[in-house]
Amino acid sequence: MAQLKNIPANRIIAGSKELAKILSKTEQTINRWKNQGRLNYLQVGSEYFYDSENIFDTTRNYRDSKRKQNA
Repeated sequence: MAQLKNIPANRIIAGSKELAKILSKTEQTINRWKNQGRLNYLQVGSEYFYDSENIFDTTRNYRDSKRKQNA
């Protein structure tokens, strides 16, 4: 429980499935972003805590790159 005290307030707790639903992405995309280091997270036990600013930046960058590809 002491580990939970060290988690910054701007962290979102979610699993890959939940985060995928929140962001309207597939679980595969979320896992790929995690593996590529695009999403910053802290794992405590079986829980993942994601940096909310990083989530929004990653999603925005992904959306912008898709727009450039389609332009």
